[in-house]
Amino acid sequence: AEPALAPFELAIGDSETFDALVGSGAMARLLPHTRIWARTSPATKVAVLEMHIARGLICAMAGDGGNDCGALRAAHAGVALSEAEASVVSPFTTSTGSVQSVVDLLCEGRATLATSFGSYKFLIIYGQFFSVLKLSCFFFGNILCNAIYLLIDAITVTTLTAAMALSLPKDELAPYRPPSSLLGLNTVTSVLSVQLCNTIFFVINMRLMASDEGYIQWPANLTQSADWWLLGDNWESTTIFVSVYFPFLASAACFSFGAAFRRPLVRNFWLSALLVFLAAFTTLLLLLPVNNLSRAFHIASEQFNSPCPPSCYPPDRKADFNAFDYSGNCSTCPSNPVWLVYQQPPPHGAGGAPSPAMSLQMRLRLWGLTVLNCAIIIAWEWLQREGPALAFCRRLRADSGSGWRPVGIVLEMAQLAQAHEEH
Repeated sequence: AEPALAPFELAIGDSETFDALVGSGAMARLLPHTRIWARTSPATKVAVLEMHIARGLICAMAGDGGNDCGALRAAHAGVALSEAEASVVSPFTTSTGSVQSVVDLLCEGRATLATSFGSYKFLIIYGQFFSVLKLSCFFFGNILCNAIYLLIDAITVTTLTAAMALSLPKDELAPYRPPSSLLGLNTVTSVLSVQLCNTIFFVINMRLMASDEGYIQWPANLTQSADWWLLGDNWESTTIFVSVYFPFLASAACFSFGAAFRRPLVRNFWLSALLVFLAAFTTLLLLLPVNNLSRAFHIASEQFNSPCPPSCYPPDRKADFNAFDYSGNCSTCPSNPVWLVYQQPPPHGAGGAPSPAMSLQMRLRLWGLTVLNCAIIIAWEWLQREGPALAFCRRLRADSGSGWRPVGIVLEMAQLAQAHEEH
């Protein structure tokens, strides 16, 4: 085994020295310790980059002349420090002439990667939790109204995904990288933990609804599958909507934390404004007394199963909503055909009793549990981003590292560039 080298840093003065070290085989050992290559030819610059890339490193190259073109093309990310011929082959160009641009590029790239993963996790949560919504609707035999689907699909998901992409990078370069694997430990645990918490609170909310003394289960056996627009006038639809919608908003918030790579959430004006507006809108929609807007969303603050006197029903046939006479004392009868038949005396109806609207106290409990759900997933995601979980992952990464300091070198470059600009 070769003896270990004492810590040192090396500067190579010309291409001839580099070629001699490569020919003797010493360059492979000295490469991690070499910080400066001076007066090198274009071919040497390319060779140095290729040696670093062969070791599995992600390499950037900054250059301002035609002799840097080969290396700019060979690097993973080339930054031309001028608008001369080097800018033709380089994917990135800056007119400042400072290596600080490399740091700016890394900040932008890491913020972009973090934002992409945040949007990915948000859409994964959306898909997974929406499947819970659909399965619950199949179980209870109800369908959410069109206004709710339009709010979720056409407005909320679309606008929040676009606003999440507006997150800006931090000005400082962190000494570690964001997660880079869609199936990595950090990504998978983040998504599964949020989904688990959402599902637990969803079940709690449904049990809370079922335990209320005014609740009557939606009589799905009296519905006709073709009349899908009639299946949202029930407590189940309101509970499912609120239990799913608020965690959607919280997921967009917790996956857009600034953390180490992006500016804080409050610095993203459009995302913050959208979250506040949508949360306030849904809160008012749930808690205010029945109004035209709540009727459009079929919120259970309205009494869907209102009382209907038995004398209003035809004695010899099933009640037909289209031919039903709502005049006189029958004006309070349900406007939903399912609830209308539910109260009709047997044998043509179910002979059920009327049920009240969802009380304000019940809606406040539902809202409070949902807000608690949102607070828990936001706190948990924050701990994953900035707390012990992230520190543990970084420690594992550091323990498995090879001892190379590419980020530290870039930070040193940034400090030198800043000192040069100040003087």
